[in-house]
Amino acid sequence: MASITIEGATVNRVINGKGFECVETYKLRNGDQGETKYVVWTDEAVQVGQTVDVRGLVSSRVEEFTNESGQHIRFSRMHVNRPTVRVSGTPQTPNDNVDQWLTSNGKDIAKEPPF
Repeated sequence: MASITIEGATVNRVINGKGFECVETYKLRNGDQGETKYVVWTDEAVQVGQTVDVRGLVSSRVEEFTNESGQHIRFSRMHVNRPTVRVSGTPQTPNDNVDQWLTSNGKDIAKEPPF
């Protein structure tokens, strides 16, 4: 899975103690407003309308349904697992989602390139 950082997203739905859905808004090249929705799976308590920063592992799932007019709709929904959630205005915490990888000789990989 890939890692993702979402900054300044707004909580628009809480999923009964299992997580929440947040919306990240941004400006498109043509000047229109764009948005991406994410479902964040966590025990973290948030409220609708709060602004959050989220870091975690992102995945995409294909979901489908049939609407009222009988059309079959298929779409991709973004999910964030093992998240670190920071409500706007609270201090940052270290990222617990980053795994430490070891080199073949058992030493930690340097954070900076050797050149």
